[in-house]
Amino acid sequence: MIKYEEALKKAKSLKRNITKCVETPTAYLFKNEDDENSIGGEGICCIVKETGRAVDLTTYYDSYARPGECSEFDVQ
Repeated sequence: MIKYEEALKKAKSLKRNITKCVETPTAYLFKNEDDENSIGGEGICCIVKETGRAVDLTTYYDSYARPGECSEFDVQ
């Protein structure tokens, strides 16, 4: 099980300017301000908690998403 700090480090190696994280029961979803208002680009970086694997958003929704509480917070 990957911890938040490890997931953030991995995400920062894959995505620039991370400003937000959405935590779900199964993953950390890292994004930046460009993800809110653009089509295309890098997209959201999903790090699966169980394995530490980085996956795209479509794979996350197809394979890892499940009902549950999510929380969004700023990344420092």
